[in-house]
Amino acid sequence: MSTLKDVFKVYKDVEVSTKIFGCTGGFKSECDKRFKQFGKVVMREQNVAREKARFLPKETELGEWAEEEFTKLKQWLSSQDPDFKF
Repeated sequence: MSTLKDVFKVYKDVEVSTKIFGCTGGFKSECDKRFKQFGKVVMREQNVAREKARFLPKETELGEWAEEEFTKLKQWLSSQDPDFKF
């Protein structure tokens, strides 16, 4: 089972890569949208408000729905750029 720490690593990898090498506006916009959607799923599963969600421990395991969303997110990222291997 994945944790929030795993999600943060993927997010950081994408952010660093796009900052250094650039990306299209469409990719950035879609990526932001997908990460925000993922965050909503986590907040719903953990039953926390946005203001408190950022204080969840990095070791927090993803619930069933969040794990599914995380898998979809990684698959989408890999489909956009073969260098994203998660």
